[in-house]
Amino acid sequence: MKKHILGLLLLFFFLFLGIKGLNKLDETVKMPFIDNFKKEVIDENEVLAEQFDQFVNSIKTPITLEEESMIIEAQEKYDNLPLEAQEKVKTFEKLQEYKSQLQTLKDQQAASEVIKMINALDNNYDGKAIKAAREAYEKLTSQQKEMVINLFILEENEARLTKMVTNTNLNVGDIVIFKGGNVYYSSTSKKPTHNRPESRCKVTRVARNAKHPYHLVSLDGKRVYGWIDVKDIVKE
Repeated sequence: MKKHILGLLLLFFFLFLGIKGLNKLDETVKMPFIDNFKKEVIDENEVLAEQFDQFVNSIKTPITLEEESMIIEAQEKYDNLPLEAQEKVKTFEKLQEYKSQLQTLKDQQAASEVIKMINALDNNYDGKAIKAAREAYEKLTSQQKEMVINLFILEENEARLTKMVTNTNLNVGDIVIFKGGNVYYSSTSKKPTHNRPESRCKVTRVARNAKHPYHLVSLDGKRVYGWIDVKDIVKE
């Protein structure tokens, strides 16, 4: 009986040792697997970061407007990277510099288009062209506006336009400045009757479709009394 009990005790003892050994073996097998798994995750982020860096480094320099699509794509790639991969990227600052250079080029292009519109005015005082140039200028950003080096030409045209007289923009009773020149007897006369100096005048009659559409009378005693060409009149 005692031998049976002793045998059972030995059996349980060896069984305990076996189970304990299996647990240690299980831990020995599991730990390298977990470590390798972690290592694979880290390696994946490094690979993603390296691929991103390669893409940024493939962008041609110096930067031109042709590189815009690649720069936009690079930023989108970066935004879609996992945070762990973003932290491993080495070309982020380079991409930001490329974006800054691209924006400067786009600003210069926008300003250049407005500069051309202003230069095309050529002091011809075309109201529609002046208005279009002003609207284009106002749509620019503050940085782009600083690049428009011929703004003064637009402003001069606008100032002149506000005083410029046409066949349709004066009415009886308006006060104007006669710049000096020929004075005609009638609105259709071919030859002038007088030549008078500059004078502050009042519009007394209008013939909009005539060659000399406005009849002026001096208010300052300069003896202007007759029909005048629009080119010789400015608004006060």
